Amino acid sequence: MKKPNFKFIEPRSYAFKIALIYIIVSILWIIISDEIVFNMVSYPQTLTFIGSLKGSLFVLLTTILIFALVYHYLSSIKESEERFVKAFDSNPIAIVLTKSDGEVVDVNKSYMELTGFSEDELHGKTFFELNIIRESERKKVMEEFNEKGIIHDYKIEINTKSGLKRTVLATIEPILIAGEQHNLNYLYDISQREKAEKKLKASLNEKESLLREVHHRVNNNLQIITSLLNLQAKYVDDDSREILLVSQSRIRSMAMIYEKLYKSPDLACIPLKDFIENFVSDLFYLYQVDRDLIEVNTNLEKVNIGIETAVPLGLIINELVINILKHAFPDKDKGKIDIGFKSRKEYYILTIADNGIGLPHNILKKRDNILSDQATSSKRLPHNILKKREGLGLNLVENLVEQLDGEMEIKRKDGTKFKIAFKELEYAERM
Repeated sequence: MKKPNFKFIEPRSYAFKIALIYIIVSILWIIISDEIVFNMVSYPQTLTFIGSLKGSLFVLLTTILIFALVYHYLSSIKESEERFVKAFDSNPIAIVLTKSDGEVVDVNKSYMELTGFSEDELHGKTFFELNIIRESERKKVMEEFNEKGIIHDYKIEINTKSGLKRTVLATIEPILIAGEQHNLNYLYDISQREKAEKKLKASLNEKESLLREVHHRVNNNLQIITSLLNLQAKYVDDDSREILLVSQSRIRSMAMIYEKLYKSPDLACIPLKDFIENFVSDLFYLYQVDRDLIEVNTNLEKVNIGIETAVPLGLIINELVINILKHAFPDKDKGKIDIGFKSRKEYYILTIADNGIGLPHNILKKRDNILSDQATSSKRLPHNILKKREGLGLNLVENLVEQLDGEMEIKRKDGTKFKIAFKELEYAERM
């Protein structure tokens, strides 16, 4: 934005110019006029008369010159004053000019509209006398002003004539008038903005409470389903009971995600470390696994992950841990499960390993797929590495990895190790 082309007069410079012009004109007049008179006049009486006339003419000419210069200077001052008065009076921001002790010297229309006082009521009074601002608050503001020399956007509450309170942002700047220190106070009314912000905050809090209630109810409903499956398992044969337990753990995985969302400060993400540790503990309880026989070691980075990614990831962990508990340690042999989760740039890497008997060779297709340790490589690996006839669990893992647009590696040395690299699913930003 182009600044207005205002011409500001410097008093010292202008006074120097007037004095310099006066000296030059005076010297030239004296030299030239004396030379002309001495060359043209030979009689003393005539010389005296002409000298007096010359002096009078000089006084007249210099008076006209000084008048012109001073008039030009005062006209410029008047123009500046008119611009200042117009800007001062029509400014939508409330402005008040005060002495250093807070006595009101001048106010604009916006200030009178803000406070409800007339100009006569304000003139010569202080903010404290008019109860516009508490004396303790004024002292606090002035202490900061005296320390910094200027104040910008100081949030303060003022009282109006009617008793209503207004919240304003105050800016105070020093100004020198007739050699005396004054202060220009700018008050920007933010009362409506404050009300709008409070209303918006209340609305957001209400929506957050409703969303938490939704998460809580979804969690409760899923918990009810798992309880029903648990009751149903008591009235079926062993094979059916196994199927119901697996379904129960899958539902429990999703229920725990909503439970974490309900308790989390961020309603869009869950702390993955807590989720994995608690969920694995629940699986051990569900399958009545002896913790003295099977040891679980975790190495999990503290990462918050979105619900779109957390649901399929939770199901993957569910399927792989259940598979280990069911098949890796037959005859209740002692064993160990290692679970790791770490981030590498924009990738996440989940590893679940055991030192059990390992996957049977006939589960995998003939071609093995190896995921490089450099998981951030753009190279994609095929997902269909498991035979479809080998059951739902591991094939569900493959489908979920594909849903995450990830890559999976299976190693069968000294047990079984699953290594899955994936990116967090992208979704629209939430309010």
